[in-house]
Amino acid sequence: MILPILLGVLFGALAMVPLWASTFLVKRVPATNTMGLLLVFVLAIAVSMAILIVALLVCNGIAHEQVIPFAIAEVAAFFVGVIVFAITRMVRK
Repeated sequence: MILPILLGVLFGALAMVPLWASTFLVKRVPATNTMGLLLVFVLAIAVSMAILIVALLVCNGIAHEQVIPFAIAEVAAFFVGVIVFAITRMVRK
């Protein structure tokens, strides 16, 4: 029971990487190019969701009885990561 939870936390944290990387890519986009700014963040969100969904589908295929703890840990770790990321971004500015 502990292994799916640990793997869920790992993949939830891994899904934060595209969002974190997108903040560095946005600095290269000119401030007047709002479509470019939007595209970077939408792609980062899409890649993050793809990581979460693919990991969930793989867990479902390998160990169907462990999907619920994996999914809860994955989503909880992702949400905690997003909240911590947003708070640290607000505090820095």
